[in-house]
Amino acid sequence: MARLDRFISGLLADRSALGFALFRIVAGLMAIRQLLTYVRDLSGGFYGDFFALPYTSFIPAPTEPIYILVLVVGILSAAALTVGYRTPIAAVTCFLMVTYHLSLNQIWYRHNRYFLVLSLFLLCFAPCGRALSLDSIRLNIAPVGSSWTAFLIKVQMTLIYLASALSKTLDPGWRSGDVLAGRGLGPLWEETMPDPIITLIPSDAAVRMLTIQALCSEFFLAFGLWFPRTRRLAIWWGIFFHGWIEFQYSVLAFTYLTLGSYFLFADLRPGAKLWSYSSQSPFHRFIAGLVPWLDWLFQVRIATHAERGHRFVDRDGTVYRGLLAWIMLAANLPISFIFCYPLSWLRFLPWGRSHDAVETTGVQSPAVPAVATAIWMSLYLVFLAVVNLYEPLRIPAEARRFWDLPWFFGLMCLMTAIYRRSLLSGSFAQTSTVAHATESPFFSPSPAPSV
Repeated sequence: MARLDRFISGLLADRSALGFALFRIVAGLMAIRQLLTYVRDLSGGFYGDFFALPYTSFIPAPTEPIYILVLVVGILSAAALTVGYRTPIAAVTCFLMVTYHLSLNQIWYRHNRYFLVLSLFLLCFAPCGRALSLDSIRLNIAPVGSSWTAFLIKVQMTLIYLASALSKTLDPGWRSGDVLAGRGLGPLWEETMPDPIITLIPSDAAVRMLTIQALCSEFFLAFGLWFPRTRRLAIWWGIFFHGWIEFQYSVLAFTYLTLGSYFLFADLRPGAKLWSYSSQSPFHRFIAGLVPWLDWLFQVRIATHAERGHRFVDRDGTVYRGLLAWIMLAANLPISFIFCYPLSWLRFLPWGRSHDAVETTGVQSPAVPAVATAIWMSLYLVFLAVVNLYEPLRIPAEARRFWDLPWFFGLMCLMTAIYRRSLLSGSFAQTSTVAHATESPFFSPSPAPSV
């Protein structure tokens, strides 16, 4: 009973709302993407004038003007949810519009669309507007909130991995490698691998190996994300795993929602790490100007010192210098994490550590007006309307999976820069750290970084 009580108290305790906020942004953008698909299809006519398969007669079928209104309200509420404006109202409205739309026609059902509906439903109860939002800046609220909805989203993600892995394991076609062979993996192996590799590992053997790898990956991701010792490796492999699947086969919103759920698994403690650079180096000053825009998880504080070189201080207080300091800094920025995380294993060698004491001075984050987020989102919606409704500018279907990724990247950088100063201020950073300390009985606070 004592263990159950600790589990329940940890489940109901407050935690950092950063993970919710990042997941909220991804879910909002995916809702915009999904509804825009149906806006684009309107050029071929109203769906009600063609074959449709309603779930039940209890769900009222809309007229064409009402249907268009549902799409427009859904997109606008998803945009408000993304930037965190009137977040509770935006979350409920977006959930209702997306759910109602999906319930109109059984032909539209996809697993990734159901996952989006479930995610939006849980965001209605989550403190997702307490960080990275216009609401949090306007109301000046602490970025913490109840964590039980995060647990439900994480459990749902685990069940998806387990269901996929178990169903494939029990399927003789999957176990034998016939499914991946039918998807052209054998010819792809022969096209991309050099001749010595093909001689050593023929395409049929490669397909069987990749089948085993896919099954093991899903089992590993189902459990590895939950444990601190395997979490970073699981997140790194999950980005690689889902990125490859999206590039090869396109599973629509599922890839982005899955990667967005990793923010909820991550142990986010703002300002728990430190990068200190030499004020004498123009290159160091240039990198210091980029970090506030690229540190989407707000893990790294920036400081300067008058001596030569630079140093990275990890959460446990270990100080790294030189090349290893660059590797550790890059491994803590989401945009370079997938490339530099394997290199960060070099920290386990007795190399690159520093024991010199250096006096540092904190560097203040740039001041970016919050209205810039609303302007960026408005321009993004205008861009979407033009390229989707103006026939000569329509994007080919194959390129449509990636064409608006620069807008996503720009939005994340902008919101990070806008919110960084308030989040890394003393009171908010301490509140977030305390929330993490009470979140789980397995958590033990690390010492504050020092150089």
